[in-house]
Amino acid sequence: MTSKVMTIDITDREKQLLAEMFEAAEKELITGIDHADTREYRKRLKERLRILEALHAKIGAEQRSSDLVH
Repeated sequence: MTSKVMTIDITDREKQLLAEMFEAAEKELITGIDHADTREYRKRLKERLRILEALHAKIGAEQRSSDLVH
């Protein structure tokens, strides 16, 4: 699998909306991790959270919801 870099131009307002969406998704994943029935499912959710956090950091979002739980 090869990686490609994608560059997009977004406004500050769009950046803020993305940050809010990332935070909401992170909170949902954290809840899912806390309630996961199996170790494998928990592992998959944690990996998704890790990827989401990396994307969140790339847009320069300041607040990280997962920092509240870890």
